[in-house]
Amino acid sequence: MKHIQILFLVLLLFAGCAGNRYALMNKGDSRHFLENIILRESKTKHISKKPILVIDGKPRRYNVELKNKKLEMYRYEIRNIDVLKLKTAVAIYGKEGEKGVLIISSIYDGKNASRNPLWLVDGKVWSKEELDTLNPKRIETVDIIKNKKDEAKYTDDSGRGVILIKLKY
Repeated sequence: MKHIQILFLVLLLFAGCAGNRYALMNKGDSRHFLENIILRESKTKHISKKPILVIDGKPRRYNVELKNKKLEMYRYEIRNIDVLKLKTAVAIYGKEGEKGVLIISSIYDGKNASRNPLWLVDGKVWSKEELDTLNPKRIETVDIIKNKKDEAKYTDDSGRGVILIKLKY
């Protein structure tokens, strides 16, 4: 009986880990944004529940790249998602595409994808985690600085990008 209980706990542990492979780094409902798209599309039989994610041209397979490393992406970093239906996915990705493919374009478009922009809220540096707690209704303006010359006013980390947010009071 004790062996059955241990086996059951181990299975629960593995089941819990697998469920987070498509979870985003956000908190709350945004964390499950991709999971919800995958679930919706799998019900229509366009993809399975374990599709490949191709983010800015780099494939992330369920049992390979997503197995050992969490998806390091926030909801606001996603610009566009295209669903490659099974036949198209197989034609492009071969046998790997049999479970469907989600093509995700980020705001980085593959440029500096591993580097986060500098977020300045009312002149103070904020982390992504702090931004997740910000109520969008409090935002008055958002300015995106991409020009290296203008970036230099805020950071010496060229090419990083700067996002200026002004809050309402």
